[in-house]
Amino acid sequence: MVEPLSNDSVHNPKLYYVATAHLRLMNLSNKIDEIINVLTVFYLILGMLHESQGHTEEAMACYKNALSVNAAHVDSKVKLGALLCQRGSKQSLPVARSLLAEALQAEPTHEAAWFQMGCLHKAEGHPNEAADCFQAAVLLEQSLPVEKFRSIPRALSIKS
Repeated sequence: MVEPLSNDSVHNPKLYYVATAHLRLMNLSNKIDEIINVLTVFYLILGMLHESQGHTEEAMACYKNALSVNAAHVDSKVKLGALLCQRGSKQSLPVARSLLAEALQAEPTHEAAWFQMGCLHKAEGHPNEAADCFQAAVLLEQSLPVEKFRSIPRALSIKS
């Protein structure tokens, strides 16, 4: 926490320089966070575009790029996990499971992650676990608000 400057310290040029440098670094840090968010969403959307055109390898590369920018990005983990699950190979299924488990640990109410985890269990021959995951996905979908809660603060600030 930054302490308020006293009258003596306001006239100290060294302290003034350190304080302004600190403020510039904080500003830069905020800009870096914004750039990371924009790049992550860019790669996610680009991956979704490739996926919609049937370019699976390009889509996977985009989702991997999104995760290399922001390793905690849940939507990219779910999308990549889904594509790996669709592959169905013995090498890709454990990676898909890991990505989907991480996504669900970070965001337990992520409906698509539960659905994809159900697909994974089905592909692995575990129908009971698949049914549980699909049921969770349906229940979450039914309880989704009309508009995501994340967008409400933005909507309120625009109307102000």
